[in-house]
Amino acid sequence: MCLVKYLKELHTSYHTCQVPLSMSLIHALDTYVIVLFMQYKKKPVVIEAFQMTTDRRYDNSEWPQWLHEAWQKSVSEEGALFHNADGCLEGEPTPLFIQTLEGTHKVGWGDFIIQGVSGEIYPCKPDIFALTYDEVKQP
Repeated sequence: MCLVKYLKELHTSYHTCQVPLSMSLIHALDTYVIVLFMQYKKKPVVIEAFQMTTDRRYDNSEWPQWLHEAWQKSVSEEGALFHNADGCLEGEPTPLFIQTLEGTHKVGWGDFIIQGVSGEIYPCKPDIFALTYDEVKQP
C-alpha cells in the first residue's frame, strides 16, 4: 500500500474513533492531510504567445521581437530557439527546439511558444493552450 493511501486511511480511522493515536501523530496526520489536499489556481497574468506553423518556421516576418532575440542566442543558452536536423527526413521542415532551465523542449508544428512573466520562453501544445489561456482583446 502506498504511503499516501495508508496515511489517508489512518487519518480517517482516527477521526472515526477506530484507532487510538498519540497527539503528535494526530497533529502530523492532520497537517499532512491539509497540505496534501490544498488547491491552487493560476493568477490572472497576461503572457505573449506565438503559434508556430511550418509556414512561419521559414517566413519569420510575423515573429515577435522576443522570438527573433531567442533565435540569435547560443544553442546552450537558456531561452534559445534553434533548429536541429538530426533524424529529419529530407523535405521535412527542420524541427525547432527551445533551451529552458528544465532542458531542451521540442516545438511541434502548431504549438504555441509562450513568453512568460519573467521573459522565459517555452512551448505549449494547442489543446493545453486553449484550456489555459483566453485572448486579451486590445481596446
